Amino acid sequence: MQLQPLREQYLYSKFDFNTDWGLRSDIKYIRIFTGVGLLLLLIACINFINLSTARSLKRSTEVGVRKVNGASRLQLVMQFLMESIVVASIAGFMAAVLIIFAQPLIQAYTGYRLTIDYSSWFFLGLFIVFIMIIGVVAGLYPAFVLSSFKPLRVMKYGHVSRGDKYFRQGLVVFQFAISITLIISSFFIYRQLSFMQEKDLGFNREQLINVRLSGSLKEKSALYKQDLLSQSSILAVAPATMSMVNVDNSTYMEWDGMQPDEKFLITQANVDPDFIPALNMKLLSGSNFSKQVTNDTANFIVNESAVKKMGLNNQLVLGKTINFWGAKGRIIGVVKDFHFKSLTSGIEPFIFRYQPRDRYFSLFVKTAPGKTAEAIREIALHFKKYESEDQVQFSFVSESINNTYKKDGYVANIIFFFSLLTVFVGCLGLLGLTVFSAEQRVKEIGIRKVLGADIAAIVKLLLQDFLKLVVVAAFIAIPSAWLSSNKWLQQYAYRVPIQWWVFGVASIMVLLIAAITISAYAIRSASANPVISLRTES
Repeated sequence: MQLQPLREQYLYSKFDFNTDWGLRSDIKYIRIFTGVGLLLLLIACINFINLSTARSLKRSTEVGVRKVNGASRLQLVMQFLMESIVVASIAGFMAAVLIIFAQPLIQAYTGYRLTIDYSSWFFLGLFIVFIMIIGVVAGLYPAFVLSSFKPLRVMKYGHVSRGDKYFRQGLVVFQFAISITLIISSFFIYRQLSFMQEKDLGFNREQLINVRLSGSLKEKSALYKQDLLSQSSILAVAPATMSMVNVDNSTYMEWDGMQPDEKFLITQANVDPDFIPALNMKLLSGSNFSKQVTNDTANFIVNESAVKKMGLNNQLVLGKTINFWGAKGRIIGVVKDFHFKSLTSGIEPFIFRYQPRDRYFSLFVKTAPGKTAEAIREIALHFKKYESEDQVQFSFVSESINNTYKKDGYVANIIFFFSLLTVFVGCLGLLGLTVFSAEQRVKEIGIRKVLGADIAAIVKLLLQDFLKLVVVAAFIAIPSAWLSSNKWLQQYAYRVPIQWWVFGVASIMVLLIAAITISAYAIRSASANPVISLRTES
């Protein structure tokens, strides 16, 4: 017996009910989305810090003059912090406008409708506080760096310490490590989703429709079945008490020779003799239920996992007497293991019974190729013949199974989208640093060109420093990506292997994007007239 507070049902549910007990989500998705969003925001803050400190040389004279004229360090810190907060405020306003116009795209991409009450004082207060925090976080380090310059040193030497350069390089490594980690993680999530959609589940789910039986049809399923079988658009029909999607109806059974410690839970379903052939399940030993017996209560069919739990094999288990729900019977067949739950769970013991006098809840209909639309019309038409009060409800089994992984698909989409954003934002930062580096080395580049250096040599000069940082980021990201991907895959009992070539491809891809970004400006700088650069004072 397990208990759970109702207030935790929506986000923290520990139960896996086949029935719908209300709208649910999972706290892990909120944590993932929040975490990825904060990482992107952190990368943006890193860019601001990098570009602000990189431009410190241009503002060092301003700081020196203001200090000479009596400005205190606190005044300078407040000035630079206010500049950062203004930038964050403008960005926040733009974000609010973008969200309004991006609503349809967000819903289509994530499957969720995002609603924000901009008139709420609570939201506005929280938004303003958040903007202030981001502004302070992004501007705090540059403010203290810029305000720490010594007027005499600035006026005399016009440069800052090399420690700031190493700090900026560390931030570049950090942000590209995040980008590579997200790309690799999203790739493995996509691969796992593809694997689950294509995996052999032990039955044929194609062109298989599950019709929900309601009202009097629960008792008249045999008549409904015969009507549908007479249609040329329908190949097979079989009633059952399960949906083949997250079946959860477990009980205990006993068998001859069972030891006290061998008791285990087994999932059960009531089917008819056409169920196993209709779903193309494989009977490994024994026989199917007999169609001549109107209520075959004495016989049962189990799956391989049940046989293993019993400590027997597929032949020895045949004819074994069991006690199931207080009635004795015998096992007449063993069916190959099939998935009746999400791939997050392993295949568990399963037992089929054939008791048509009990009610059925589902009817599985196998349609003829190219005649699905016609079959659906016949399903609806004959449904009304036996149940006029309710509307026919049906679903394609393949779609229902894929829908169980829909949230994981949304996670993959969002992580991939954010990973591209992090690469884009990271490259914007690299471009800014490249521009600044080229401006600082304009005379060096001019002298090299005068001495015979070609454009390729100049581009290589500007490229090598920054690409080294991306390579270091890749080496840091690989262990992190392996840990995060492995942790995600651990929730699935059946999962794709982690292949090392993925790490290499993702790292090379980010490296190439960074190289193209830097080269775009490096070629422009290398092509400049050296006479103009040498004549210009900087």
